[in-house]
Formats: sequence, structure tokens, C-alpha cells
Amino acid sequence: MNPLTRFLAAAAAVWVGSWLPLGLWVGDWDYALTPASRDTLGRQIYQILFYGGLLAVFGWSWRKDPPARPGWGSVRLFLFFFIQGLLATAVFRWILYSLGYAQWQLSEQTLLFWAQVLLSCLVVGLVEEAVFRGFLLGHLVAGLGWRRGVWLTSLIFALVHLFRPGPLQFKVCYGVGLLLLGYLLARLAWHHNAVGASAGFHAGIILFNIATTLTAFEANVLAGWNHEPVSGLLSWLLTLGFLVLWQQTMSRKL
Repeated sequence: MNPLTRFLAAAAAVWVGSWLPLGLWVGDWDYALTPASRDTLGRQIYQILFYGGLLAVFGWSWRKDPPARPGWGSVRLFLFFFIQGLLATAVFRWILYSLGYAQWQLSEQTLLFWAQVLLSCLVVGLVEEAVFRGFLLGHLVAGLGWRRGVWLTSLIFALVHLFRPGPLQFKVCYGVGLLLLGYLLARLAWHHNAVGASAGFHAGIILFNIATTLTAFEANVLAGWNHEPVSGLLSWLLTLGFLVLWQQTMSRKL
């Protein structure tokens, strides 16, 4: 078994093992993956098992078969793109709010809450990016070339996040949004030769998702479906817009 196949098999086993036993225990096999489990002990157990197990598998795989690139990057680069992720998400949400399509409110405002939010967004952002834009992207590009490697990495990233309830229309639109986001994150990581670049941007997006609760949402082609703005046309256009703006900025520097 080659390093990539071994890693994917171990990661898939960790993922299934983190939610299926819990679902069978409560009598709803996909309970931890549904909105019904949000802010419950069950969801917290699932996240701890999943990210903890994924981190262990990733650490073992990276030590055994490290990819040639990308590297980790600097803390400064991480913070720079963390701010970019915050700004991009703030603009996206402001547009949705201005159009009357969505509203959010802070879940809590305590010091402990913000400490948990910061820790969660950092852990999730770093772990997911180390896996997808680090280990997977590095090995897939080395084996398949840049174009096929980056799109396959982005496709796997999208498919992993699609295992949730919802109509086919939502899953297709949500998948497109995740595919575009995955491609953007891969470009950031590869260009800067740093997982920290994509992890910072990803963590900035996640912070808003963890810290706020969606209180109103009008489903349509622009805003998205199933209470997920990433499945909307506006999200796709803004992701592509950020990518074009970033490419132009990089070309001027070169």
C-alpha cells in the first residue's frame, strides 16, 4: 500500500469511527453529522474523536512519508491570511445581510466563549489544512502533476464535507462552493510554499461560523440552500473574485 492510500484509508476509518458508534448509541446513525446535534455533547464528542484521531494519523503519516512541499510557513504569514479570511467572510456576510438574505448574531460574549472560539478555529483550520493542503496536495501533485493534483485534492475536500442531509440541489451547489474554496486554499498554500497561508485563511472563515448563529436565511440561487451560504452563487463569485485579486497582487510583486 502506497503512503497516500494508507493515509486515506486510516483517515476514513477515523472519520467513520468518530460518528457512527455515537449515532448507533443514540439510535440515529448519522446523528453527529446533522444540524440536530449542533451545540450538544454528542457533537463535541464527535469533533474531539475526529480531529484528535485525524491529527494522530496525520502526524504518523507525515513523519513516515513527508511530502516534498508545501512546508509549514511562518506565524506572520498565518496571521496575515487569518486577517484576510476574517475580512473576506465579513464582506460576504455584510452583502448577504444588506440584501436581506441572512442575519447572524453572536452565540455568546463571554471571555471563556471567545477563548474556545479562537482555540477551535485554530485547531480546525490547522488540522484540515495540514491534511488537505499539506499531505494530500503534496503527494497528489508529486504523483499526478499540479493541475490534476490540485483539483483532486479539492474534490476530496468537497466530498468529505458533503456527508450531511439535504436535497440533491443543495449538495451539488454546496459541493461547487467547497470545490472552489478548496482550489483557492490550495493555490495559497502552494504559491507561498506554506500550509500556514491556507490555514490562516481557513481559520478566519471558521471563526465566524463558530462565533455566530444564523438567525434568518432566505434560500435562493444567490444566498444558497439549506442554510449554507457557501452553496450560493454569491459565495462562488466572491471566492473567484478573491482568487483573481490575489493573483493580480502576486503578479505585481513578481
